[in-house]
Amino acid sequence: MPRPTAQDALTEEELDRLLDQPNPRCPTGKRNLALLLVMADAGLRVSEATALTTRDLVVEGGQITHVQIRHGKGGKTAKQPLTLRAAAKLGLWLQERAELGLFQGPVFCTISRGQSAGHFAAEGDELQPGRQISTVYVRQLVKRLGREAGLERSISPHTLRHTAITRYLRATGNLELTRKFARHANLQTTARIYSHLVQEDVDQGVKLLPGNGEYEGKGGEEASELQRRIVDLEEQLALLRRAVSAAAGQPMPNPKRRVAAGDAKKAFGLPVEQ
Repeated sequence: MPRPTAQDALTEEELDRLLDQPNPRCPTGKRNLALLLVMADAGLRVSEATALTTRDLVVEGGQITHVQIRHGKGGKTAKQPLTLRAAAKLGLWLQERAELGLFQGPVFCTISRGQSAGHFAAEGDELQPGRQISTVYVRQLVKRLGREAGLERSISPHTLRHTAITRYLRATGNLELTRKFARHANLQTTARIYSHLVQEDVDQGVKLLPGNGEYEGKGGEEASELQRRIVDLEEQLALLRRAVSAAAGQPMPNPKRRVAAGDAKKAFGLPVEQ
């Protein structure tokens, strides 16, 4: 199977169309919308999302801000931040879940009873409320919702993870923060998959320099700020190229400029601890 690349990421318009598909007025719709956002905004893998339990929800100031991943890739644990909209939809699903008499256990669980579990539940032959939904069900769900949204390509849960990571890199412009958000073991992995995004930003920035159409005549202060941004992007691109060519296991050079973690969270709409 070919390795996924950032080209698999959905555009904002495609993502909005996908998120419009679950019916927010019915229990399964609330569950499925929250599930989509945990993957598309927070970048969880499908196995990590389905494995979440109510004890993995981190609440700060009366709001869900993070999820605790206890069984990530390679057995690693992580505390992953949620966007405000993902936290809000997750909260609505938890309210619905409680009204159904489901308080503890898997966050994304089955709610039906009495039929064959089939591919819906991760365990058991007979479907019961409160069982962990299976990764097979989620993959089929995402594929079906993509068709219903009119997307011209087939999508998977991993498409949603790539979408989250791509949006994070676009928002922060910082490769090392993106590596941490993606929970990649090393910078080379992040660089190999997402290096073209920084090059695209550099190319787009050059088009906005004085002498290029709509930017012609802008104030010198604005031009200086844009030029500084382009230089910053070029430094990031140089880092990406070094990371790709470096041997595995060698220490990676750090970018000359880092985005503060708080600023990165604000840029991506993540809760910031006070």
